[in-house]
Amino acid sequence: MKAAILALAVAGVTLAQNNDATFQKWWPGFQAAVAKHDAKAVARGMRFPQPWENGPAIREIKSEGDLTARFDI
Repeated sequence: MKAAILALAVAGVTLAQNNDATFQKWWPGFQAAVAKHDAKAVARGMRFPQPWENGPAIREIKSEGDLTARFDI
């Protein structure tokens, strides 16, 4: 769940910066996907690669497959 919350924050900020109307349309579905632990639906709302903070280290989430494989970590 920690990963889902971080993904939510990163993707939300990215979309909010691009277009507020697009963000408002996308946000409820993204929230629902996170609540359902639907990694594939969460990934559809993201751009890759994504920087990913993991404690003091930062790595990249390179693709949808990378996110879904580690979604619950």
